[in-house]
Amino acid sequence: MSLFKAREWWSCKAGTDETYDYGCIKVGIFNEDTNSKIVVGSHSGVLRIYNPIHRDELSDKSITNYASDLLLEKSLNSSIIQVEIGKFVSTSTLDHIAILFSQKLSVFQLTEQSGVTEHGRQYELELNYEHNLNRPAFNMCKGQFGGGKSKRDDAREYICVQSVDGVLFVFEFERNSMVKSIPGCYLAGPICYLPRYQTLAISSDQGDKRDLEASGTTSSRRVLPEWSFNIGESALSIKISKTKNAYSILCLGERNLFCLNDHGQLLFMKKFEYNPSTFITYETDQNNDGIRYIIGTHSRTLFINHDSNIKWAAHVEQVPVQLEICTIQGIRGMICSLSEFGDVQCYYLGTDPVSTTMPLTSSSRIDVSDAEQGLMKLQKEIKLAMNDPSLVVKRKSNAKMTISVEMPSEKNSFSMADEIQFQDSDPVPSLTVKVQLRSSEAVQNVLLNIHCHTPICAKPNEIRFGSMGISPVQTEVTFWMKDDLTPTSLDVTLTVTFNTSDKLSENGQNNLISGRYFGTGGNVSVMASKSSQKYRFQSDSLANIWLFSQFLIERLSSTNSSIEFEYGEPLPYSDYFEIIDRHYELRIECEKINEMIDVCSKQFRAIQKRLLNKFKDKTPTLLDNLDVLLENTHHQVK
Repeated sequence: MSLFKAREWWSCKAGTDETYDYGCIKVGIFNEDTNSKIVVGSHSGVLRIYNPIHRDELSDKSITNYASDLLLEKSLNSSIIQVEIGKFVSTSTLDHIAILFSQKLSVFQLTEQSGVTEHGRQYELELNYEHNLNRPAFNMCKGQFGGGKSKRDDAREYICVQSVDGVLFVFEFERNSMVKSIPGCYLAGPICYLPRYQTLAISSDQGDKRDLEASGTTSSRRVLPEWSFNIGESALSIKISKTKNAYSILCLGERNLFCLNDHGQLLFMKKFEYNPSTFITYETDQNNDGIRYIIGTHSRTLFINHDSNIKWAAHVEQVPVQLEICTIQGIRGMICSLSEFGDVQCYYLGTDPVSTTMPLTSSSRIDVSDAEQGLMKLQKEIKLAMNDPSLVVKRKSNAKMTISVEMPSEKNSFSMADEIQFQDSDPVPSLTVKVQLRSSEAVQNVLLNIHCHTPICAKPNEIRFGSMGISPVQTEVTFWMKDDLTPTSLDVTLTVTFNTSDKLSENGQNNLISGRYFGTGGNVSVMASKSSQKYRFQSDSLANIWLFSQFLIERLSSTNSSIEFEYGEPLPYSDYFEIIDRHYELRIECEKINEMIDVCSKQFRAIQKRLLNKFKDKTPTLLDNLDVLLENTHHQVK
């Protein structure tokens, strides 16, 4: 938990009942406007572009955005996987929007048209070009593959799309220039472009991060990694950080953060005590070495780090799935976050506490005579309510609950079946039963549970009535078959629970408590003597008695600190030594099993090597029953 809270500068809700993930938000500048825009794409296929504006003159502080902040909202009729902003058009130096769908990549341009009214500006999304993909897309990255320079030496950016099975598609503007497959990769992972050596940093499904050459085209469709580094866990994200003339690769895992140089050598590693959700790297104007990054966690905390040290921590309102560092309205270092359900928020770090104002108290004098009359009126109402048996639970309650069921003469004319797990041309018949509850006196927290055997289903299967008087209450329960199976029983159990003022064990045996340990099944009983102040413990095991006796000693010591405990009889060493001997025998047995597993494992590896040599041999030979020996050894190891 962070001591400080990130200060919210602007926020909005991007749609309702829509989901988002990493890659669904980007911040950039379009056209001649100097203000940054926030581009958000949802899995429902809706693209939204916001122009965040902070208004200090708002009277209602709960409103942090206006409808005019939304510049564009357009449905693209396909789930949006990722959004990127860059110079993706060869004939223009302006930034464009690249949107990755499941089966295609589209590049759009945001255009602005001035109107004749005060709020007449209109924003439109024009399609520049698109590429159809023959494989389902997973993610993409941008970069100057092969240099990416035009004749005017303006930076151009190409797009690399990775499919779900690890195939890379490199697009140079309107043409597909390269298709490469990653060997040994069957599930895609995070991808990032390393500009120094024109390479890609990719995390494969085997838990190792590889740096792949992507600058030149070759005749082969497969590429080999320049280096690889095993991180031992799934990678959540990969980012590049530049310090002076060196580049560093940061890989965020499920429990660790790895920092490598561009040659694949580990610089440092940071182990987490929390669950990270996303992270982002950023740079400053200070000419000092160090890698700066922000980590978002599932506990709604942002950790600002410098190398392997935490410099600041701030609490946020939502769990971020993606973070962006941007400049909005001239304010540098703004943190823009996106949650899973579309909460877009812009934060800045600060230590100012939230200002609170004390409520104004009424300064009018209290009339004593009016207060006394009001008090007498309330006491009279309380006295009348206490004498009403239908409203008050009696101190010595003897409540009796009666359940009556009224069966209909025939089934429902219209089927009320829901959540059916099989298909049938005819409607599934249903039966509605009326259930009536009647209590002899007022009870509270009445709960009715209906239990029936599979495949019969009841709806509702749990009904809460709250408080209940002597008047009966009635409800309806519908039964039908949820699956096409033969019912094992047609019995239905109705259970009613309620609260009274009586204790649970009033009519039971109040000097005996019995318990059973979960898992081991050991029983233990504690009996208090009626004639003398003695407690007796009974169990079939000495270990079972210890826990209850320890509880008794702690509770007696809490009530009387000067109490002393003595054991007058000889200690049961025989039972204790028997447990120790059994423990020793189990330890010896475990060591023997470990030795046998070690021997079988060495034998298993030796057989594998011999089988591998036979399979590599160009001239086929007999296996000499090595396959049978391998199978038997495998069973021994299991």
